Amino acid sequence: MLPEDSLPRLPLPITDTNRLAALRRYDILDTLPEAAFDDLTQLAAQICQTPVALITFVDADRQWFKSSVGDKMTESPLSVGFCPAVVQNGDSLIIPDTQADPQFTTNPAVCQQDVRFYAGVPLITSDGYVVGTLCVLDFTPRQMSEEQINGLRILSRQVMTQLELRLSARKVAQTNAALTDVSAGVAANVGEMFLYSLVQHLSKALGVKYTYIGLLANREPEAIDVIAVCADGRIAENFEYLLRDTPCQEVIQQRKLCCYPRNVQQLFPDAPLLAPFQVESYAAIPFFDSTGVPLGLLGVMDNKPLEARCLRHATANALTESLLTIFAVRIATELERQQTEKLLHETQDRVQTLLSNMPGMVYRYVPGVDGSDRFVFVNYGCCDLFEVEP
Repeated sequence: MLPEDSLPRLPLPITDTNRLAALRRYDILDTLPEAAFDDLTQLAAQICQTPVALITFVDADRQWFKSSVGDKMTESPLSVGFCPAVVQNGDSLIIPDTQADPQFTTNPAVCQQDVRFYAGVPLITSDGYVVGTLCVLDFTPRQMSEEQINGLRILSRQVMTQLELRLSARKVAQTNAALTDVSAGVAANVGEMFLYSLVQHLSKALGVKYTYIGLLANREPEAIDVIAVCADGRIAENFEYLLRDTPCQEVIQQRKLCCYPRNVQQLFPDAPLLAPFQVESYAAIPFFDSTGVPLGLLGVMDNKPLEARCLRHATANALTESLLTIFAVRIATELERQQTEKLLHETQDRVQTLLSNMPGMVYRYVPGVDGSDRFVFVNYGCCDLFEVEP
């Protein structure tokens, strides 16, 4: 065994739930060949001067080969070969002569396929999970130089770079698609209908049980007035709740998005609504007026962990955070538009009342095309003279 370099790693059982979730978030299993990965196995075989090189991902009950040089198999059982040992131990594994290693002399890869040499380095995610290996094989015993081992490690990091690039591209595509759907769904609405439409479309796009918009209550600064809420895909009745001991309080106090992908009830045991609604996961973001004063928050809740809702396409957290961030700004803009419109109407009403009651005659008319005048405003002083209603 050779210790891995400074990358973090978590030696775990093959069937560890978190390790498997880390693997599946990349959506790499059973995908078609890709040149970016094939180039890396070709380089590995050339650097190590071996007839076989593989990029292997270790699933719960099989090894699946994303790319291979010198081998046409696409998968094999966990009992065949050496990659599961790399994944389970979290270290590089070099076997100069498999028939001389008592741990592997009876392995089918040795007994049936006559593999005599193996060198594998772990594929390690940014959060420390070993999801597979980059390995080379030979049918004769041999040694590897330190330069070849280092080259293999460098290439293994390039494999992970390609995985992360694929994941980032999928996140962008998923976010764009969801953003397009939600934006199209709310485009024709303003005011109260915009808010109702938004919570419904966000619930659908994110696959969550609850989506809501809450305002800080004027009469009670430690309370939230929910002004739009979607539950199970339907608009529900608005309500009020106290901020104390809730994750919403953290959102307002920290002035940033807070996400609790699981166990939110355990984190906030005194929050009054989490248990009755069977809430397991929570995410919310505050929104502010143009001067930076917090107005309220946009939040989502579900009775399952965020990760569980998107196991195969496990970008749930990133998608949730992206959409909440985008539409929190849109909500603040809409609320300020409503407030501005309300103030404008109130100002117009006050001016109208003032002019109507002014002493003397105040009027405004528009000349007609036929030479007649059309009054658009007259105050009470003009009513008798022009025989019109104010």
